[in-house]
Amino acid sequence: ANTRSALKRVRQNKVRNARNRALKSRIKGARKALVAALDSGNGSDAESRYRDFISIVDRSVKANLSHRNSSSRVKAIFSSRVKALNS
Repeated sequence: ANTRSALKRVRQNKVRNARNRALKSRIKGARKALVAALDSGNGSDAESRYRDFISIVDRSVKANLSHRNSSSRVKAIFSSRVKALNS
């Protein structure tokens, strides 16, 4: 980083990296909570965990952190699992 603009890019990247890592961590935690709720067989708990998970995944797509098609696929997979549990 030899120029002022390069130093600024380093600062920006540090902030963005921290933000992206935090969001990815939240996604992983929400996914683990959802899977645990599905494995326990508790339908209402799984439903609320699913809504939380969807919200976080949609935010990650909005932040350009994950591709919308892969997020859509993950949401569809978990949606079918939650529906199967509640039916």
